[in-house]
Amino acid sequence: MTKPDFREMDALRALCLGGEEYGAQLGRAGTVTIQNMISKGWVVEAPESLGLKRYRITMLGSAIFDDASRSAGARSSKKASKITMIKPLIATLDTRTVKPLK
Repeated sequence: MTKPDFREMDALRALCLGGEEYGAQLGRAGTVTIQNMISKGWVVEAPESLGLKRYRITMLGSAIFDDASRSAGARSSKKASKITMIKPLIATLDTRTVKPLK
């Protein structure tokens, strides 16, 4: 099982609600990315509408998206917020000599 790249994640995110989407609505995913996702079994072609191709996520694609988004959420929660990172720097400032910005 391979991990989706950022273009595949955008497309899976657009499809994850279970509806059918046009190819142009799949974020940064182009025809090559969509064809790769079809060959991996993550996405299937839906019946065309108005002459445009539509796509639908499969159960495997939904599981891949859920797994990848869960692992991305776990990684991002370990990062310290910006305010937490600059608190020690703020504490060392001598507020008597700091002048406000004009």
